[in-house]
Amino acid sequence: MNKKTITTKEMPVGVQEYIDKISGELVPCKITKLIEKDYNFHKVWMTNLISSLEDIANQKTKVAYWILMHLNRENKLLYTQQEISAATGASIQTVNIVIKSLINADLIRQIGGGIYIVNPNTYFKGTTKARQTTACCYNAVAKKQEYDEEMLQALQAQIAKLEKRAELIKSKTNKHSTPVT
Repeated sequence: MNKKTITTKEMPVGVQEYIDKISGELVPCKITKLIEKDYNFHKVWMTNLISSLEDIANQKTKVAYWILMHLNRENKLLYTQQEISAATGASIQTVNIVIKSLINADLIRQIGGGIYIVNPNTYFKGTTKARQTTACCYNAVAKKQEYDEEMLQALQAQIAKLEKRAELIKSKTNKHSTPVT
C-alpha cells in the first residue's frame, strides 16, 4: 500500500517583464513557483468519526483509535501498555495484540522502550513539512531495525561457532585427561 503522498503544483506568482535577447523588446513573462503539497489526502475529524463508530467498534478498534488520538506533535505515542489499558478499558493482552497488529501492518514502529511512531504516510496531524520530517524519522527507525537484526544474526552465528569450538576443546580435553587414582 505504497501510495503517492506528495505532489508538486505550479503556483502563479505574477508577471515580470524581460528583455528579449534577439529583438531587444520587453516581453511579459508569467512567473510561477513549484510547491510540494500532500496528495491523496482526506480531512477527517477523528473525534467525530470515532464517536460515530463507537457503537460498532470492538475493544481492539477502540484501542487503535485511542492510540491515534493520543500522539504527540511528532506522531509518537508516549504511553505504556498499562496506561493505554487503563484509559481504554481494554486488557493489557488486547493492547499488546493491537500494537503487534499495527506493527505488522506497518502503521507503527517501535522506537525504543515503550515509544512508538505512527507511519506519517498513513496518519499525520500537521503541516506537509512536519509530515516529511516525521517520515524521515519513521524511515530511519526501519533502517536501524534492519541493522540491529543483521547484527543480531551475525552475533548468533559467532556464538554458534564459539559453542562448536568449545565442544571440540572439551572433547579433546576429555580424551587426553587421565583419571586420578
